[in-house]
Amino acid sequence: MSISIALLVNIISNLIMIGVSLITQFVTYPSFIDIDTSRFKAFHKKYSHTMFLIAGPTMIMEAIASFFLLIDSFDNITLLSFFFLILVWIQTFFKIVPIHNKISINPKINLFQRLIQLNLIRTIFWILKFLSLLLIFLF
Repeated sequence: MSISIALLVNIISNLIMIGVSLITQFVTYPSFIDIDTSRFKAFHKKYSHTMFLIAGPTMIMEAIASFFLLIDSFDNITLLSFFFLILVWIQTFFKIVPIHNKISINPKINLFQRLIQLNLIRTIFWILKFLSLLLIFLF
């Protein structure tokens, strides 16, 4: 069984992002609530920069690999995998990033809780994308 480079890069980058998202879900975002508001802005600025350096390149690599996988083997499962990636990007850039922009100015517990809810949805999308990639790999 041979595996395309696009599929391999897709699986690896997807698994990295699932790991990052799970740590964010169960460790990072819940800890926002416990950080003193006087220190939160500085913490959040550093966190956002560091997360951008980790997640940014990995998400771009995942998107490029997904695009090439779609070109290489256009079928319903590959299309489904690409659809989940689009949902991840929508969730990230139209819902989660705007909340990060708000909390960088005015940190509020209800916004932290909203981040936890939205990230859970994004994590589920990434897991569903991985399952679709697994189907592509197996069949």
